Amino acid sequence: MHETSLAQALLEQVRRHTPAGHVATAVRVEAGPYQAINPQALEWAWQIVTAETELAHTKLEYRALAFEMSCAGCGRKWTGADPFELCTCGGEARAAGSSDLRLVSLEVETLAAPAPIP
Repeated sequence: MHETSLAQALLEQVRRHTPAGHVATAVRVEAGPYQAINPQALEWAWQIVTAETELAHTKLEYRALAFEMSCAGCGRKWTGADPFELCTCGGEARAAGSSDLRLVSLEVETLAAPAPIP
């Protein structure tokens, strides 16, 4: 399950990009179709790698990017999830996409300052 190694890499990126004195509350990522990520497996992996860390309650929002499809026969272009989908004209489609995994954005909150010692 490569989702565990992806979740670990995301954890490191989130820590690197979270400003000092803040904690991430939401993490948004997107992946190209050639990453072949199982969203549920990624969610489970995120819960495992963040358990007992400062990010244990951080929400992971995942968005899968579609293949960019084109038909050499009729010139039609569309997006889809199936790289083997046929064109509506019956022609074979060509699928293009990326294997990128991107940390798109973070939501962070300021950590509460410790109460002063009287």
